[in-house]
Amino acid sequence: MDAHAAFLILFILLLLLHSPATFAGEEQQDEAKALLQFKNSLAISSTVLSSWISNTSPCKTQPTWSGVFCINGLVAVLRLDNMNLTGKLNPSPLLNLRGLRAISLISNSLSGPLPDSFSSLTSLRALYLQGNQFSGPIPPDFFSKMTRLKKLWLSKNQFTGAIPGSISYAKNLIELRLEGNKLTGQIPDLSSLKLLKGLNLSENNLEGEIPASLSHFSESSFVGNPGLCGPQLKNQPCKPNSSATTNSSVEFIDAKQQSQPEEKKSNVGIFVLMVILACAVGFACMSIIARSRTKSDSFETLGHEQMFSSKRSSSATMATTALAAAQSLPMRTTERSVGEGAVAQKRQENGNGNGNNNGTGRGTGKGNGGELVMVNEGKGIIRLGDLMKAAAEVLGNGGLGSAYKAVMGNGVAVVVKRMRDMNRVGREGFEAEMRRFGRMNHGNVLPPLAYHYRKDEKLVVSEFVPKGSLLYLLHGDRGQDHAALNWPRRLNIILGIVRGLAYIHAELVTTDIPHGNLKSGNVLINSNFDPLIADYGYITLINPSQASTTMFAYKSPEAIEQRHVSPKSDIYCLGIIILEIITGKFPSHYLNQTKGGTNLIECATVAISQNQEIDLLDPALTTTSTSSIPDMQNFLRIGLSCTKPNPDQRPDIKETVKSVEDAGMIAIERLKVKTSTHNQQEVFQLQDVTSELISIDTDEKKNAENVSLAIL
Repeated sequence: MDAHAAFLILFILLLLLHSPATFAGEEQQDEAKALLQFKNSLAISSTVLSSWISNTSPCKTQPTWSGVFCINGLVAVLRLDNMNLTGKLNPSPLLNLRGLRAISLISNSLSGPLPDSFSSLTSLRALYLQGNQFSGPIPPDFFSKMTRLKKLWLSKNQFTGAIPGSISYAKNLIELRLEGNKLTGQIPDLSSLKLLKGLNLSENNLEGEIPASLSHFSESSFVGNPGLCGPQLKNQPCKPNSSATTNSSVEFIDAKQQSQPEEKKSNVGIFVLMVILACAVGFACMSIIARSRTKSDSFETLGHEQMFSSKRSSSATMATTALAAAQSLPMRTTERSVGEGAVAQKRQENGNGNGNNNGTGRGTGKGNGGELVMVNEGKGIIRLGDLMKAAAEVLGNGGLGSAYKAVMGNGVAVVVKRMRDMNRVGREGFEAEMRRFGRMNHGNVLPPLAYHYRKDEKLVVSEFVPKGSLLYLLHGDRGQDHAALNWPRRLNIILGIVRGLAYIHAELVTTDIPHGNLKSGNVLINSNFDPLIADYGYITLINPSQASTTMFAYKSPEAIEQRHVSPKSDIYCLGIIILEIITGKFPSHYLNQTKGGTNLIECATVAISQNQEIDLLDPALTTTSTSSIPDMQNFLRIGLSCTKPNPDQRPDIKETVKSVEDAGMIAIERLKVKTSTHNQQEVFQLQDVTSELISIDTDEKKNAENVSLAIL
């Protein structure tokens, strides 16, 4: 071989050694080494993270490393929630993961100070450390380099000291949760955080006045800080002597009064007294006039036909009756129940009140007489007078009462539910529960906005979501919204329901059954096709004799056979919903009679035992998302596992979340590959159990392989 040929061979070998594939392989080895170093720094048992094995790839090995999610062959998300991790945390090895965008270590037992090295992860979009035992102050410069951070959860730890002023550098921050710590000092200036939509500083030891830049956040963002004051905290207004403007006004009045003769002081006092009396008389007259209005003058009935109302002609009467009850008017009407089996009922149930849960402020009224008590100010203050003047329509009757839609003068649409048989607790107990529900703050949970208490019946006000219930979209609607329920959206709905239910179980952990009435009629779908769970926790309010006939959890085998319900009964209901979404069939379990619908549990059991799952899947999904059929079959099995007759054999909520999340990530990867291959400009949104939103989308440019990951 001559020298020239030898040189060419050597040149080719060098090219191969330094090819992109080689670099990619080296990078994957570096990532594996970094993750193993991180694992070794943790105090864990030998069984935890057992899939993290040297000489394997965290992204290429099948199955992939647990808790590790990859994009384009690089580690993008590290989620190690509920793994009993203990000891001090050393994230320094993670600096070698250049594609890392999100870290979630929720509900472990990690302790010690918050590591400074987190701030060097400058590409991080989301950091979730909630529910650990971190202590000490948050490092002063913690946020100075984290300019891309969008979500930060440090809640329910033992952090002390002040909130660092460097937080102003995190200009892309969308959500900040620091509740349940021991933070002190004043709230720093957050006016530079223009994108901030979620804030929770409650249950700390903060003091001083709430900055004006945070005026749009509600009471729940600040409660539990005795030294804090501001207009959001109804019982903790700031004292006037802290205001320079107020002081100067007082000084001006005092100086002027001192320069006037005594008789002029008397004249001024008499004049002020007359003004006060005049205002009082005027207010009394207005109150009398308002109370003298007849109900027919207070309502404008919408003219369009309601396909879901029992009788259109009764719309004005029933709607007037509901809100007249809030003014203690002794009106009665005869109401005709609508069977849960009818498709009409599916549409009615979207009147549960639908919408987003932005803000969780609460009023302080006691609900006496005609008062409407605010428990969540996310849609502003709602007054009884506004409801009485609103255009109203009947949405229908359900097992718990009647529902009415009211569109107020400012354009805000709400649902007023007239609830019967909620006399299990007295006024104070009812108020405590409604305030607890009003504090719910999760992207897949719908909180009530207000309530009115009467002994015989209660009114519950919540936001209206136009798309209505999942039940209606699946079985009652055959329009654009039904056609839009493709596989990516149904997957997103399943994931959202599971996350919302997990949140409800965590927040209502002391309740015998946290939801109690979970069904597709109580899952509302917003404009982005995200699910919102409604009508939760009512088991504590409903008379026991009525609960067995109105709450869906009492359709579970243990309730029927043993008259016993538990959180596992919610899991049973969840399984029904998953099967319903995957098959597109109406469950017979929703019917009080045995006729009608499909016994999804029986059908799924037979189909799986005979390897015929595909025959049970919704044809609308299998014909349009052929490549995702294995994922649909996987969720069919998960749904069936949730409906096992013996509750002890069902997964608990944590196990359900894990199985659904793992299956969801596999499904997302498959959808991403399909999107990249076909050069489709579509966006699929995936929210994890901590409400992180990961959007996998194709660039608008022609390069279809340029798939980006954005943690919103």
